[in-house]
Amino acid sequence: MSEADKNCSAGASLSRRSLLAAGVAGSALLITPELLATPAAAATELAHLPSQSEIWRDVVAMNDLGPRYTGNAAHKKFTGRLDAEFARLGLKVEHLNRDALTLWEPTHASLKTAHGTPIEVGATCRWSATTGPHGVTAPVQFCGRAEGSSFFSGDPSASEPIDLPIPPEVSGKIALVEMPSIPVPFGEIYEGTVKGFVDPTHAGPIPAVQPFSPAWTTIESRLPTGYEAKLRAAGAVGVIYAWTNGVDADAHGQFRRTGTEELPSCWVGMTAAKKLRSLADRGASVTLRIQAKVTQNVPTATTVATLPGKSDEVILLWTHTDGMNAVEENGSVAMLNLMRHFAKLPLAERNRTIVCVLTEGHFGGSAMADDWWIAARPDIANKAVVALAMEHLGCREWLSDPARNIVKPAHRPDIAWAYTLGPKDAPNGLVPVMLEALRGSRAARTAVIDRAAASITPATYLWNKGKIPTIGYISFNTYFLAEGRNGHIDKLDPDQLYDQVRTLGRAISTIDRTPRAELRP
Repeated sequence: MSEADKNCSAGASLSRRSLLAAGVAGSALLITPELLATPAAAATELAHLPSQSEIWRDVVAMNDLGPRYTGNAAHKKFTGRLDAEFARLGLKVEHLNRDALTLWEPTHASLKTAHGTPIEVGATCRWSATTGPHGVTAPVQFCGRAEGSSFFSGDPSASEPIDLPIPPEVSGKIALVEMPSIPVPFGEIYEGTVKGFVDPTHAGPIPAVQPFSPAWTTIESRLPTGYEAKLRAAGAVGVIYAWTNGVDADAHGQFRRTGTEELPSCWVGMTAAKKLRSLADRGASVTLRIQAKVTQNVPTATTVATLPGKSDEVILLWTHTDGMNAVEENGSVAMLNLMRHFAKLPLAERNRTIVCVLTEGHFGGSAMADDWWIAARPDIANKAVVALAMEHLGCREWLSDPARNIVKPAHRPDIAWAYTLGPKDAPNGLVPVMLEALRGSRAARTAVIDRAAASITPATYLWNKGKIPTIGYISFNTYFLAEGRNGHIDKLDPDQLYDQVRTLGRAISTIDRTPRAELRP
């Protein structure tokens, strides 16, 4: 038995045992209000956690910096603040440095017809080739529609490139590729894996199919290998990707990784998609102008902040620091404020060491993988008992309506997904951890998922590469990857965000008192 196990209370709690016996074996366990924490219990837990208004103030301060793309000035200012606060709390702050970033900062993106009529650009393609100030003018050539199963469908074939032949007529033209969004089929991909659904707001069950068509569920990752290079070789002078069912408001400001140095490119919403298809049918021309400031080998750093416990067994907390709005990435704000609580506990009350890993390159491109730190610091992964990832807190659900080309509030919380990841051939001790942590939830809707193949969280790398049993806590919606006039902060609920921070705090506390054998067999 490890030293940490000796310090854990025997079996942790009766409620955990009952959940292990009854709540995990069957289908979804709906946690009713009777199972939620009493006011007296809620008042004594996480006694040192900052108030809702203090945590919300941190979210506002982050958002006020503007988009914090990997390595830009706003991102460096934000990470500097985080590092200073972790150090002030007494955590040991280390930096894992790298200089692999190509910083691509757009300065202009536009489309216009031959008559000078603007066509709205929805999103730039990061790392796209640029055109110069006059742009490139050429006829539009329709090159097909990218259709098939998305990565989020659970279909094994979704990892294979689709067949999208390049017409020879594209020479000297700007290619137009239609990219419909594909709603996620929750009912199909999570059948038998939903082990708990907490909805104290009574906002409704998990839908069988995602009730909107978000910009991020296209199948761009299934385009033929080297697609833009092949377009260029065929003589194309640019490429436009079109969300055919993505409403214009959703398309605006989305983050897209599809750019390459081969061709200037952009994305457009459904209105522009229809205009461009009509122009292509008539052989009409457009001017595509993409300009950006490009800086090579920009230095960046992943932050590792360590709070010692009575043993060197590790509870690993992961999030990232880069983002473009109030959603991406407020998990870093949550992590900092959770450390403000745990750092005030006496060492005698912290059985395990807490290591916070905040990667900086989530939006940094192919050379900036989140998982790179595992090779740099294998000791952390080896000592970790559990990893807890936290992303996208406080999100309210907004629904897109392609028939009316509008986005409207659903007046309910987004579903937060607590994905539990670990070995298939061993009991899953993370499900009861999350169910116990959710007993105090009062403002969020949360689904607890047991080792589903289609776990929609970047935290899957913590298990797949690090072999650390992991809880990936995340929500996703139409706007979480989009820039906005106010960073979409109006779509977040401070009360819901605070409720989710408290849930994560209870999960850490539960992990800390649970024997290793129940967490990492």
